[in-house]
Amino acid sequence: YSPDGEKVVSLGCDGELRTWTGLDDDDCENFLVGDEGLSMAVSTKRIYVGASQSNLVQAYSWEGDSEGVTTRFTADVTCLAVSGDLLAAGSADMTLKVVNTSTFSETVLEGHQGPILSVAITGEGDCVASASCDGSVKLWDVKTKTVLKTVTEVVAKSNDVTNSSSTVGLADRKSTRLNSSHL
Repeated sequence: YSPDGEKVVSLGCDGELRTWTGLDDDDCENFLVGDEGLSMAVSTKRIYVGASQSNLVQAYSWEGDSEGVTTRFTADVTCLAVSGDLLAAGSADMTLKVVNTSTFSETVLEGHQGPILSVAITGEGDCVASASCDGSVKLWDVKTKTVLKTVTEVVAKSNDVTNSSSTVGLADRKSTRLNSSHL
């Protein structure tokens, strides 16, 4: 949903970013963002998209206008999460990035041995949780770039997100902070 609750947005495997004005809108706006849509996250200001074979996180306004590249990876962007001005992004290249979308400063988090399946960021932006095709979930301290906790054999191991037999969704409950006691 858009910040004002007036629009619904989706990203299809056909590479189309679609926005509807309310649930009764049967004529949505379509914006081609790539060959295949892989990941999307929305903030009050922008829609962030990872499309196949681009290795980019691209930003779009709520009107569908391109606002440029937010960050780059060396492989597909597989998952996105946003909290305020902070964007957490995971990639098939096994890295995570936390990007301040106001200053474009980046923090790179490395340590997974497989492509990233899912990512979540706390409301404060101080912790990130990530799940990977290596079978693990990690909780990261963004400031120190260190792993606070690793839980292994949580998901089936795989070498590719699209062939993974596991579907993983990580989320921060707004009422609490992610920390190692949650794992």
